Amino acid sequence: MIVAAILICIFSAASAWFLYKLVRYQKDAWIVSSNLHAELSDANKKAEEIMAFLKLTFNKDFAKKVEDVIHIKEGMPPTVKVLCDDGKYHDLPEDRGF
Repeated sequence: MIVAAILICIFSAASAWFLYKLVRYQKDAWIVSSNLHAELSDANKKAEEIMAFLKLTFNKDFAKKVEDVIHIKEGMPPTVKVLCDDGKYHDLPEDRGF
């Protein structure tokens, strides 16, 4: 009879310890879950902002814009670095007349 009482006490203590750990884990999991939900909603907002920016940037006229930027130097005269009176070097258009 005493052996059965001791076994019941040990089983009860182990069950109480297990339930305590389970409740503590559930509370920690709830906190982590709520933090992850907040982070995920912030990430979704940032992703939507990036997608809106990319849709405005990479539209059907994007190729023309890039081509214009690439060929912008073609219409400009060649430049030469010249030391001016202020002691700084400046890029001035090359004068081919002299």
